Amino acid sequence: MHETTADLAALQDLLDRSYAAAGPHLLRIITPQRRLSADQVADRLTGMRLLALATVTADGRPIVGPVDGIFFRGAFHFGSTPDSVRFRHIKNRPESEIGTVSN
Repeated sequence: MHETTADLAALQDLLDRSYAAAGPHLLRIITPQRRLSADQVADRLTGMRLLALATVTADGRPIVGPVDGIFFRGAFHFGSTPDSVRFRHIKNRPESEIGTVSN
């Protein structure tokens, strides 16, 4: 784990805000007993991970593709080239989603 105390506090704040905004359906699935702490999340995401990155085209179509990523200092990091479609999408529309792919 490479996260500092401040990184984990920021991640915990994000997790808490997300859970507080969750709807009834998610709250039935992710009960308080099933929630992970920031420490647990960081511990489970150690090392390189295969991620599914979703971006959006200019006309609103979603595009999902694989990227290698690492969870470092409380956030996912991945690479791409400046001339890639993915890079252009993120530059123009930074709203995106990342999901981890189980091995």
